[in-house]
Amino acid sequence: MYFQGSNVECPAKIDNETRKRIEETARSAFKLFGCSGYARVDLRMSHSGELKVLEVNPNPIVTGYGISLQAQAADSLIAVHRKLISIALREARLSRQLDPSLPWTSRR
Repeated sequence: MYFQGSNVECPAKIDNETRKRIEETARSAFKLFGCSGYARVDLRMSHSGELKVLEVNPNPIVTGYGISLQAQAADSLIAVHRKLISIALREARLSRQLDPSLPWTSRR
């Protein structure tokens, strides 16, 4: 599961500048591949600090090892799921504003 003896730390113990570079790289990859809502962007960082995007997954699983690390960082799996639901609802509201003919936009 680990790459060449690397250790997993979640949340990562990194400085703010590195965190910002990682976030910007992940957001750029997210936009480049046309993702919406949520996705997982897998990155590797070399010892010299160079970032490499390994994968952009627009439909990552929300169970198992990866999500359990996020849940530990967020203090609970429920918090992670609430965030995903919040994102989906925001996207649905935006879609309704852009295209009122979509089926979930009907008011009953």
